[in-house]
Amino acid sequence: MNPRQLLIGRDPECNLVVDAPSVSWHHAQLAIENGEYHLRDLGSTNGTWVNGRRVEQARVTTRDTLRVGEAAVPWARLLAQATGQAHSGLLLECVGIEVRGASPRPRLLLDGITFSARGGQLVAVIGPSGAGKTTLLKTLVGHTAPARGSILCNGASMTRRPEIVWSWVGYVPQEDIIHRELIARDALSFAVELRVPGPGNAADNARRVLAAAELCNLTPHLGKRISSLSGGERKRASVAVELLTQPPILIFDEPTSGLDPGLERSFMELCRRLADQGHLVIVTTHVTRSLSLCDRVLLISGGRTAFFGPPKHLAEFFGVDDPADVYGQLDSAKDWPEAFRQSALFRRHVARPISTVTPVPLPRSGRIADWARQCSVLLRRYVAVLQGDLRNSAFLALQAPVIALIIAAVFPRNSFAPGREMGHAASLVFVLVISALWFGTSNSAREIVKEKSIYFRERNIGLSIGAYLLSKLVPLVTIGVLQSLVLALVIGVRTDWYGDRGPDVVMAIWLVLGLTAAAGTALGLLISALATSPDQAISLTPIILLPQLVFSGVFKAVEEGGAVIRGVAKLAVSNWSFGVVGNLLGFDQTTRGTPAYRESFGRSLPEAACVLVIMFVALAVAAWAALASRRQQS
Repeated sequence: MNPRQLLIGRDPECNLVVDAPSVSWHHAQLAIENGEYHLRDLGSTNGTWVNGRRVEQARVTTRDTLRVGEAAVPWARLLAQATGQAHSGLLLECVGIEVRGASPRPRLLLDGITFSARGGQLVAVIGPSGAGKTTLLKTLVGHTAPARGSILCNGASMTRRPEIVWSWVGYVPQEDIIHRELIARDALSFAVELRVPGPGNAADNARRVLAAAELCNLTPHLGKRISSLSGGERKRASVAVELLTQPPILIFDEPTSGLDPGLERSFMELCRRLADQGHLVIVTTHVTRSLSLCDRVLLISGGRTAFFGPPKHLAEFFGVDDPADVYGQLDSAKDWPEAFRQSALFRRHVARPISTVTPVPLPRSGRIADWARQCSVLLRRYVAVLQGDLRNSAFLALQAPVIALIIAAVFPRNSFAPGREMGHAASLVFVLVISALWFGTSNSAREIVKEKSIYFRERNIGLSIGAYLLSKLVPLVTIGVLQSLVLALVIGVRTDWYGDRGPDVVMAIWLVLGLTAAAGTALGLLISALATSPDQAISLTPIILLPQLVFSGVFKAVEEGGAVIRGVAKLAVSNWSFGVVGNLLGFDQTTRGTPAYRESFGRSLPEAACVLVIMFVALAVAAWAALASRRQQS
């Protein structure tokens, strides 16, 4: 990458013109190469200063304070010149935003919220719990559609042009948007691969990761697992993910919640630095002690605007000495939103800025990585997540052998011996089928819902649902098939290879159990896509699996239930698996003592395998549809 040279001085032709008596005509030069900044004095009279120390040349970062002569050098203007992105010309306008709750009795959540903000500003959104702060942020990033009003970015509607949100808005919700099982460096590397379109360049991606980590003070923690970081460090890691593509607008929802005062102040100072670089930073908070760092404060009360303007006017408007006392004033009988609407502050900071500032054109926006690249990144990331979760990995490794050994201990060795009654044999096949189905379902039932905050954030920037589901299916189906192999082999050894049926039958049984586990995996992902929490997914799993037990074919009552019950049974994965394994083991040749209806044992392996594959695809498509229908975060 060729270095970019930015000339600083009084010459009107300089990249950054600083018109002050102590500044030379050509005072200093900032070279930007490979993501690093190198400052060099050009023989000035009054010197170039970094953090109060005069330098001839030095490597600097955005956290350093720069001065030429006696004049400060604002990083925001430097970076605007360096990136070619006029963030200082960015204008975000919310005009009359109205949001209603879900039916059947929709409640007004936001009522006529109007404000505007520019690049280079830090805007704090404050208000009591339930005032509508998070609803406003979700509306800004496209999670919630406004019933009325407009959200404009440089004059373009963000609701009509979602690509603006994909590439121009970075959003960190209250939950972490980064996998705790990953090493911090790997998490950022996967994120930059996913979010940067085009073929990608490893060196350029590594520079992006280091630059984002350095800006968020995460460089010493890049080698640590996310789960081992403190709450404040994890929050900064989520911010670093959004900074990888340097979006002009950064929106943080309650980033300081649960942090001690020192960490809260540190995070707000980070937000201030980001704003000084030219970003528009919007942050919700309950805390008022760091409002002095902000350029604007938006106070929402009951879904309405009770104040918008510089923080120095907040306490004065409410007639208190300390901004923290504002919350007490909101409980009074006075209609503060109406009082604000009638104030000079409203006319100055709300009525006048809206539609009076000429915005600059938006550059062409691009989506994230293409579908094939998304599949590759998501698959590698999910495998790394599975490897990083040691407890879950141990459970997956031990689950099949432990269950297989329990089954082997219960059933006698001669369960499949020729000439024996079908009682033990049918029961054992039933247990094998349900075990394989359980492997797939239990492995996958939490895998989507436990990372829903990550999914919704990435979905909001153009993530393909198909690529996301495929990245889950491939590893989980592989695990289920291997678990089925362990099950088939352990029971095979215990029963003298299913009564000396031969290797072909053993392999066929493994195929059926593997397809059953695959269908169970798709069923589990469907449960995970429908559930609103991991606990709910765990609760739904046995309820969903119960019909599979009832209609598996092992109970004679199903046969006696008539044509309707038998027709319903044919929709169960377990019914087809049980029937074809019974066929492979010769159950169709035995009628006396058979506890199941006989036509199921007449199913051939090709027929049953095709049906199981169709069921797997149907359940996967249903999971896709469930994810596609969930446009909002719960």
